[in-house]
Amino acid sequence: RPELHAQGEPKRGIRSAPETRRRIGTLDDAVRYVSEHKKGRDLADRKRVIHQLENARTREQMLDAINTFRAWLEAEDLLFPTIG
Repeated sequence: RPELHAQGEPKRGIRSAPETRRRIGTLDDAVRYVSEHKKGRDLADRKRVIHQLENARTREQMLDAINTFRAWLEAEDLLFPTIG
């Protein structure tokens, strides 16, 4: 269960400064991050991501939800490269 690192602080309107790296370690963290993101390409897509994250119950649904969240971060150019 590797953590994801997202760029920016949506509440403050900062999208990419390195010092605003945000650790996403749980589905609740992901929901909070997406919910705070008011700007983006597609509001319906953002709502779909939130809905999928909030309604994931089984392990498979949780994995699908996190993959959807990761794809959303990539599409919005908000995913930090994995630190290894």
